[in-house]
Amino acid sequence: MTYGQVRDAALKLLHQYSLGDEIISRTYNDQGDYLRRIPELVDDAMWIIASGPRRIHAAKCLSRVRSRDCGGMMCLALPEDLLDIAPGGVLVLEAGESRYESGYVRLNDRRILLPRTEGEVWLEYYRRPRSCRDDCGNAAEPCDGAELDNAPETHRAIAYYVAAHLVLQDDETVFLALMKEWRDLLRRMVGVPQPHRAVVRDVYGWGDWA
Repeated sequence: MTYGQVRDAALKLLHQYSLGDEIISRTYNDQGDYLRRIPELVDDAMWIIASGPRRIHAAKCLSRVRSRDCGGMMCLALPEDLLDIAPGGVLVLEAGESRYESGYVRLNDRRILLPRTEGEVWLEYYRRPRSCRDDCGNAAEPCDGAELDNAPETHRAIAYYVAAHLVLQDDETVFLALMKEWRDLLRRMVGVPQPHRAVVRDVYGWGDWA
């Protein structure tokens, strides 16, 4: 869904989209205030979704940081949009083979230490969602056609979160009803855990296992 579609869906939930079959002007009552608050609420909802029920999986080849010696280990830069490292995490591609490396040390949100290797180091991770303003030059109000981040099936829930917080100060009953629908939709987003395949290196002479 696009930002414009989610914005309009939230306004329709509050019967704040049209009046007398005409689209409500932003100068009518609090319409302009609603429209200015919606971008931040959309971003908040996407963060909540990406932090729990439907994470956004990504992978990136890590670049090495030129710095002083770190006890014989390499220092690599983590992705700027890193939210959390995925299961498996660090994948080393070397000499035509691949292996998951568990012997890494995460220094902070920007750096990681890894035993030295000549191969490429890839990180499987969960990233932060893009702001709804990103495709519009960070304008105060996003473009109507800006595509929201994350899987399309997560977008419908965002309208309920936005509508609930728009009406928070005015009608507690409506707020609670909208928040209940938001939470119900969040619960339905949780996917079935997928098994993670990796090669277990043999240390006893029995051969490698997948």
